[in-house]
Amino acid sequence: MCTVYGDRHYRTFDGLLFDYIGDCKVYLLKSSANVTMSVTAENVDCFESGVICRKSLFISIGQSIIVFDDDSGKPNPSSVIDRQNVHILNAGYFTIIHLTQYEISVLWDRKTTIHIQAGPQWQGKLSGLCGNFDLKTVNEMKTPDNMDLSTSQEFGNSWTAAEASHT
Repeated sequence: MCTVYGDRHYRTFDGLLFDYIGDCKVYLLKSSANVTMSVTAENVDCFESGVICRKSLFISIGQSIIVFDDDSGKPNPSSVIDRQNVHILNAGYFTIIHLTQYEISVLWDRKTTIHIQAGPQWQGKLSGLCGNFDLKTVNEMKTPDNMDLSTSQEFGNSWTAAEASHT
């Protein structure tokens, strides 16, 4: 399971812990398999104070584009959802997005924590800040161009999904 929490903490599928400080949308997960899939997140400064109070969450898979841009736990009305393959449940303080056909589950606390679980068929077929899911931690910090990086800040910057200012 990959976990992203607070304003900068990451734990990859393979267990590597690192911190990355960024103020733009980043790829947590991107598939390198036959299925085009991505999960991106962006820190939200709710009070213009520099304090991150939640994350926006964006999931793209198959024909579905699901956007969570507030803390209601409900997708933005502009979202396009394949209801046969995407199930969204609210359970207490959490929103669970289960992509049944693809064996991917996303658990979001509607604040700053996101957990992503991937089925075994995804081993070695993923990339992004959640790592490559190949059961090794030594090769986690790879860029989209498959280059190894030595610092978590460079690694995080390489996975930005939009123009951002890198700190």
